[in-house]
Formats: sequence, C-alpha cells, structure tokens
Amino acid sequence: MPQAVAESRVIWRHPRGRFDVVETCRTSPLGPPYRIREAVFTPERDERGQISETVNNKVFNSGTNKSWDPPKPIKAHREYKPITAQEGVMIMDMYREGWPVSKIAQAVHRDRTKVSEYITMQQ
Repeated sequence: MPQAVAESRVIWRHPRGRFDVVETCRTSPLGPPYRIREAVFTPERDERGQISETVNNKVFNSGTNKSWDPPKPIKAHREYKPITAQEGVMIMDMYREGWPVSKIAQAVHRDRTKVSEYITMQQ
C-alpha cells in the first residue's frame, strides 16, 4: 500500500514573528488530495518577546501587559436544589417591598433566573 505524501509550506508570516500560517498538502492513499491550514505559534521569533510561556502545549502571553490570559477552569455542574419555604417567604417579602430581582437573588444566594421564575409562579 502506498504511503501518504505530505508537503508543508509557510503561506503567511506575522509581521512581528508571533505565528506562521502553514499549509500542509497531503495525498491520501484512500482518497483525493487535501490541504490543511493551521496557525503555528513561533515564540522564538517574536520580536517583542510577549509569547514565551508554554503550558499544556498552548502558548500564553507572559509579558507584563497580559492581553490574553489562560482559560479559566470549567466549573463543575451543580445540582439544582429547590427553593425552600423559608427562602420563598424571604423572596416574596423582598419583592413586595420593591427590591429588584438581582438584589433578591444576591441576598438569598440563588440564580437571578430561578428567583424570577419563583416570583412568576407565586403571582
């Protein structure tokens, strides 16, 4: 069986050397030829020295002016716990006094949409 043939070339370079766009042309033994274009970070050629730190195979800005921070970890999904009778009384009292829904939600430590749904159901 013939091997896949790959040819790569840089088709665009960032003016300050931060990344290159590389096009890889391949000929698959099972199908027609295809091309893949991808941006490749090049911290060693970065003139300003802003891209220098690699974390989990991703390059992050390590300069003093952080214009791009690493992504924040994804929070675990919390199970929904229903609004208790005591919380419901507090919510309705605050609502009748004219509190905005967002402030009520902060006071009872609940999501604004859940508080709003509760108030709508009680009316």
